[in-house]
Amino acid sequence: MADHSSPQISLRAATGNANGATSDFGGVQRACSMVAVGTGTLAGTLTIQASLDGSAWVSTGVTAALTAAATVSATASNFAFRFWRVVLSGASGTGTVTARITTIP
Repeated sequence: MADHSSPQISLRAATGNANGATSDFGGVQRACSMVAVGTGTLAGTLTIQASLDGSAWVSTGVTAALTAAATVSATASNFAFRFWRVVLSGASGTGTVTARITTIP
């Protein structure tokens, strides 16, 4: 478990559609922020997902459009979840994306 002050990598050098690693922040958190860095021409939609148990995931409805070699961010707030992750969908092009997430106290 990590505390909210320690960003965790959810997607590590993903090259296509992928579900990010589960981040367990040790207790219910009300908000989660994501910063993602893309390389090359990789494009797609990054979505923040959340879970109460680490296996049944729901979309927070918060997305960020990744475009070629861009840095994007998004924040999901007014939720109550323990587990968080970032999902890349609709991927096209070549390159990688790494997304870090952290909770906001």
